[in-house]
Amino acid sequence: MVELISGAGQRQEGSIMTPVNNTPSSFQPSSISLPKLERLNLNDLPQLKSICEVPISCDFMIILDVDQCPELKQIPLQLRLRDIEDFLHIRVEDEEQWKMLMWDHPDAQAILQPYLRKRTHNSPNAIG
Repeated sequence: MVELISGAGQRQEGSIMTPVNNTPSSFQPSSISLPKLERLNLNDLPQLKSICEVPISCDFMIILDVDQCPELKQIPLQLRLRDIEDFLHIRVEDEEQWKMLMWDHPDAQAILQPYLRKRTHNSPNAIG
């Protein structure tokens, strides 16, 4: 999987990906691996609070795009921070949303800050 796009989930709440509830907790994964995921687009998901209940390992993520997800508070991505120079950009609706996000790695937000791009209002794909 190279790209995951989710949008227009007006009535959906919670997470995009959740562990199977009828599986005993001892057999549920402690993380999910998406080794080929390069791009994650989360658009028009007003009730989304987290993208997953367990950490997601994304070794080749280069673009994270979050737009119109005001309730999103957690992005449990496990990025290879030592190779972060390959991370091209992160687009968010506004800086306040960025400040409120919780990450699994304690230094992730500070390390990723230079790659943050605010979405411009006149073009949804433009980077400001």
